[in-house]
Amino acid sequence: MIEIVSIISNGIVVVAIGALYAKINSHGKELNNHIVYTVEEITKRPDFDQVDKKICTKLKPMREDLTKVEEKLFDHLLEAK
Repeated sequence: MIEIVSIISNGIVVVAIGALYAKINSHGKELNNHIVYTVEEITKRPDFDQVDKKICTKLKPMREDLTKVEEKLFDHLLEAK
């Protein structure tokens, strides 16, 4: 009788340890997936020099237009005096 109880309790302990190992192992895989995803995101970031060049090429015509408007406004104010 004691032998049967000990066999059953040992079986329960083995199953519990297996379940715990599986749970811990699955968390490790999720963590590894997260690390891989983070590394991919960092390596896929844009080249900021290229971004600066694109922004500057779009802002330069706007600055020139604003300079022309400022000159016209200044000329108009001088004429109004």
